[in-house]
Amino acid sequence: MYKNLKLLIIALLTLALFTGCSSGKNETSEEKPIQIALTQDMLSFDPMMTSDIFSEAILRNIYTTLYDFDDNLQLRKLLVKSEKRIDDYTWKFEIQDNVKFHDGSSLTAEDVVFSIQRAMLGGRTKKALEILESVKKINDTTFEIVTNEPYSELPSLFAKAETSIVSKNVVESKGYDFSKPIGCGPFKLIERIENKKISLERFDDYYLEKAKSKYLNFLVIVTEQDRTTALLDGDVDILFSVSAYDCDKLKLSDNVTLLQSPSSKIEYLSLNTKFPPFDNQKIRLAMSYAIDRQKITDSIYHGYSIPSVSLIPKGIMGYKEPEITYNPEEAKRLLKESGYENTLELNVITINTIRKNTLELIKLDLAKVGIKLNYNLVTMQEAANMMNEGKHESILVGWAFNNDPNGVLPVLLGTNSGKTQNSSNYSNPVVDKLLADARKEDDKKKKQDIYEKVNSIVTQDSPIIILQNPMVLSAALNDIKGIHINPQGLIQYNSIYRESK
Repeated sequence: MYKNLKLLIIALLTLALFTGCSSGKNETSEEKPIQIALTQDMLSFDPMMTSDIFSEAILRNIYTTLYDFDDNLQLRKLLVKSEKRIDDYTWKFEIQDNVKFHDGSSLTAEDVVFSIQRAMLGGRTKKALEILESVKKINDTTFEIVTNEPYSELPSLFAKAETSIVSKNVVESKGYDFSKPIGCGPFKLIERIENKKISLERFDDYYLEKAKSKYLNFLVIVTEQDRTTALLDGDVDILFSVSAYDCDKLKLSDNVTLLQSPSSKIEYLSLNTKFPPFDNQKIRLAMSYAIDRQKITDSIYHGYSIPSVSLIPKGIMGYKEPEITYNPEEAKRLLKESGYENTLELNVITINTIRKNTLELIKLDLAKVGIKLNYNLVTMQEAANMMNEGKHESILVGWAFNNDPNGVLPVLLGTNSGKTQNSSNYSNPVVDKLLADARKEDDKKKKQDIYEKVNSIVTQDSPIIILQNPMVLSAALNDIKGIHINPQGLIQYNSIYRESK
């Protein structure tokens, strides 16, 4: 009896010891994949063929850029070890010397030069890099860029996923088509099932601190209700984006954290200026006056947004207070002046439910001034195809700024920029020149004045009608830790881990 009692006491003490050692300790569970729900599939594993945020979410894990932006949109070095501006036109860059691609080969300056030169010729990246005159390798860790005009913010051009560094040997190999991407990012591709799932595995030879989770699964779940239900049921761990009308529901859950912050995003209605009568500036401006943006904020975004008409969001150089207010009578006057007093008809495409619901409200507003709006919900790939073919009249879409407006405006509004970026087909030589002047200007006050002038011109031209500055809204289960999101809505995935219970 005493022997059994002694064994029981020892067992209880052992259990207490192990329990006491583990309590209060943050343990990680690396093997179980972190499941992230996306609203749309990515477009391509080829960096220069994308510009959308869903592709960027994936590409930033597989590839690495020379720079990126931190949680406060401040530029930070990634593959670059140091940079030096030799003169107004010449820059010298030194890259990290311990970087491996997923196939085990070493990254050199030759890969960087190849990647930049390739992007300089790309359909979606050519416009953003038009100020580059030449890029050349100096040695294995050093390269030089010469620009055709002075530009003090040059490094910021290489913080985009579209300028990710690819392997020259891999891309130039016979038959390579990017379906099996080889990058030097913190994760490598396991599998992609189009419109369903993208599975990634940690790359243990990543040159910086390796990712805290071994696996990431990006799941494409198109409808907001299904995504929210999946999170509440524990079938996914993170919602990349949350619909504003689901925020209150998520807040009621003890197992979910709602992640929200101000953003650098704009939501806008882009009017294809190649389609009559929307080549008429007065008609476009009339539409801007006809839209009640506050109603969109209240009814669609439930307060998780700021109504706006400013091309450049608040907090970014060039922001201006509203020049246009809700004024249906002014809209009617402009329509009359334009010669269109009878009903006009506008066909709009968009890619998610919250934007579809926004169009429902806009439809009612435009009907009051004699404009009939029809809309169609499509996939991101379908929208891209229509824009590339010039078959869209209008699209409701969004874009995120960084601290330098030059990273967005020449692509969004510049003459001959990519068809999917400049979806309005806007071309204004005055705006083009002002944007070029802003790049050359180092004086912050003068640069601010130039961007404000661009803001005013585009607001009056209304090729794109700014509607909202929505907040960054994401959500995660409480046991998911290490989440960092910047004002562009981009999550840093290599710091994320699951806390053991």
